[in-house]
This record gives sequence, C-alpha cells and structure tokens, in this order.
Amino acid sequence: MPHIHQLSQIKRSLERSTQFFRFSDVHKHIVKLTDIFQTCRKGRLSTYADGSFKASGLLIQRVEQPKAHQETQDLVFGASFTDHMFMVEHIDGQGWGQPVIKPFGNLSVHPAAQALHYGVCCFEGMKAYLGKDGKARLFRPDMNMARMRRSTSRLRLADYDANELLKCLKELLRLDKAWLPHQEGYSMYIRPFAFSSAHTLGISKPGRYLSSHNNRKGGCSLRSYLAEQ
Repeated sequence: MPHIHQLSQIKRSLERSTQFFRFSDVHKHIVKLTDIFQTCRKGRLSTYADGSFKASGLLIQRVEQPKAHQETQDLVFGASFTDHMFMVEHIDGQGWGQPVIKPFGNLSVHPAAQALHYGVCCFEGMKAYLGKDGKARLFRPDMNMARMRRSTSRLRLADYDANELLKCLKELLRLDKAWLPHQEGYSMYIRPFAFSSAHTLGISKPGRYLSSHNNRKGGCSLRSYLAEQ
C-alpha cells in the first residue's frame, strides 16, 4: 500500500526533526501529506488488506419463515427490518472468521464490551433503489466502503478489503431484494456498522470486533455488522 508507506516515512522524518524544525522541511511534509489526502479523497487509495475475509467464503443461512409483507406506506423508517443480516467477526490471534448472512436477530455482547463504555463503534448510511428495469442499484457504495474502512482504522479495528465487504453487502441485497420498494420516492436504507466487543475495561486496542449490515426500506432496514475482541 504505497500511501501508507509514504505516511510512515513522513512520520519518521518528523520524529527525527522534532528539535530542529526548518520551515522548508515542514512545508515539504505538508505538501506531501496534502497530495496523499487528495488522492485518498478521490477514491484512489488501495482497498486491499492482507488477511481480509473473502466474499467467496460467504455462508448464507436463509430464514425459514419470512416476515409478512407490509405495504411500503405502512413502514416506519428505522423500525422495520428485512429478513436477513450480514456479519463477520475478527479476533486477535485468530484473524477474520467466516462472513455469514443469517436470519435477522439480536446481538449478544458482554456487559464490559468496549463499545458500551468507550464508544468504540462507527457506522455508514447507504441507500438501494429498484430501477424501472427491475434491477437493484446502490448509490456510490464504493465511497461508503472507503469511508467505513477509514473509520474502522481510526478506531484501531482490524483491517479488511473494502471491495470484499461490498461484495458481501451486494449478496445480502440480492437475498432481500423482495423488500425493495417499487413505488417512486422510496428506497431501502442500509446501515453498515462496526464495534469493539472486547470485554476488557480500560483503554486499549480492541482485540475483537464485529461488523454488520442491516437494511430498512423506506423505513425498512437491512443490517450488517463487524465485531472485534
């Protein structure tokens, strides 16, 4: 990942120069950082990560009894959810587990989970639409995935390939496509989120975290989540 390598070099240079800063050196580093961040904002930053989970290993567990159909106008945003959710977990020393799409349900976390005490969590908001040709479409999902990865990085959660996460999300959308509203002006809201489920009190790097996605349409939600301990 060339950009990460460049940032590391700049960091080392700044650390070596802490006692004798020269304006020309500082200006040079600022210019380099600006170029890198501009590149990232334009979406050219690599999404590859060693050891990431893969969409090819995705396990799909279909719901046995789908929820009763609801009229789109009767759905309440943020309170009506689809039949399935995606989730994948990372554990220090073990790496990423198998990504899975499973029937929608509650999550179980330890009372000392870092997400509950220190707010170690992040989320994205996305929308899916059903076109007149009957095809489902996402609006700029690559931008959401890149921003999600930046957020998890800032929280020091395990790295992953954003493209693989997007592939898993698309499979979830295909599975719950029947929930996509046909009426104009409606969409399915997708909420990817990640949080640290590490059950250790005290500030430390998360050793376990969970990532998930869930969908809402018009008011219906598709859920997915990543978790780390």
